[in-house]
Amino acid sequence: MSYLDNIDTDPDFEPPEKKKMKTCVSQDLSMALDRGGISNAKATMIIAATASSLGHPIEELNLSVSTIRRARMKIRKCVANEMKASFSSDDYWVVHWDGKLLPDLTDGGSGQLVDRLPVIISGKVTEQLLGAPKIETGTGASQAEAVYKCLVDWGVQDNVVGMCFDTTSSNTGHKSGACTLVERKLGRPLMNLACRHHVLELVLKAAFEDQFGTSTSPQIPMFEKFRREWHALDHKNITMEQISAQMSNLTQMMQQLMERQDQQQLAINSLSLNQPNVAATPQQNRGTMEDFFKLPDPIKVIPKFDGSRKQLTAWLTTVENTLEILNP
Repeated sequence: MSYLDNIDTDPDFEPPEKKKMKTCVSQDLSMALDRGGISNAKATMIIAATASSLGHPIEELNLSVSTIRRARMKIRKCVANEMKASFSSDDYWVVHWDGKLLPDLTDGGSGQLVDRLPVIISGKVTEQLLGAPKIETGTGASQAEAVYKCLVDWGVQDNVVGMCFDTTSSNTGHKSGACTLVERKLGRPLMNLACRHHVLELVLKAAFEDQFGTSTSPQIPMFEKFRREWHALDHKNITMEQISAQMSNLTQMMQQLMERQDQQQLAINSLSLNQPNVAATPQQNRGTMEDFFKLPDPIKVIPKFDGSRKQLTAWLTTVENTLEILNP
């Protein structure tokens, strides 16, 4: 018979007192777990083992994975609200944003990569992370909407005077770029501070292509070899003069290659105009123009150049030998 059956029959019956479980997650503990990247399941095991080692009965603790998760979420929300309440928005700010692909770990996320947009404001002496909202797409409209919501949420939209961004078209487009849309939402023009790193990358790209030709992939073989051999270099004694000398030698070698290529092209044109059909004879072991054009073009394979002078010489020698065979 349960105590519910005795409520009406026994006037002196008192139900058993329900024990109040102790809360075991404080704000300091929750923040420490977050800094360490400890999951809720692992945090439950760690807290249980620690409490047992200190002599606390585990059965008296409100300890479960779901309880730990709810407590940590509540504490994070309280900390965020305290930071917003204590934040002074009187300064003038520059807003920064840059999309990143990160694992989805919130709201039961599967860990798949999602597009998040960290939004930061900076002033004279202060920097503040406003948020890292998840966005559906990386378009300028999605980024502008996320940035504007963060600014309004922290109440700093009226004090923003500039924007810092990378130079992708989704940001810099004059019609639907994020910068244009943010200015439109705020109702005023802002100072545009394009990332100096990205701007100088474009300058460096133009200088590189002027000297070495257009690259066909992000991985430049010459630089890949430099990275592989980096550990073997004498980092203490290397000087800028040595680097400049090596780059000068490489540039000179590439110029010589192009000059020889021009000479070979003139010879090819001469052969094709004067003797379009060069017959091969067993005695001279001659080739044909069709055979010649099957050979690798030294200029076209420059992106595959690995920095070896031996490889470069082999290419040029192959072309020159073929010209000698074709020359009557």
